[in-house]
Amino acid sequence: MNKIDKADLKKWTGLRVRDLKEFVEKYNVPDDALIMIERVEDRYYEGCDISGMNSVDGILPEGSKSLGWGVYLKEGQSYYDALSHNKRIKEGFYFNKEEFPNIKEGSEMLEEYTEEQLEEYKNQYHPAWSCVKYNDEDDLLFIDLHY
Repeated sequence: MNKIDKADLKKWTGLRVRDLKEFVEKYNVPDDALIMIERVEDRYYEGCDISGMNSVDGILPEGSKSLGWGVYLKEGQSYYDALSHNKRIKEGFYFNKEEFPNIKEGSEMLEEYTEEQLEEYKNQYHPAWSCVKYNDEDDLLFIDLHY
């Protein structure tokens, strides 16, 4: 996972609050308009297949991928739930056979999440690129994540 830190975000050239306000005013977007966020494919974050493309080192071999889009990580509910699970494991919470008769020894429920897994439970954000106006949609505000 390619991570973006706060310093990287400060240099970002995408959508700013002032741009959003100007867009809303210019196109007279109503206050009760639903905000629609573009869904992008995971491949943008994982890196796109660039096998066979030219590079300074020659033709890229099979399986070559571009650097994926970066994400800004925040500790949200899923992350805190995973931490709580780890705490319960350490305290022996799930080992009470009367309360949890279906959890068998060796079950994944009895394993703590690793640091790597905890990192994956953090919410992932990516800066927005722009607002979009569709002539047939006056009551929705569209925000694209890429150009």
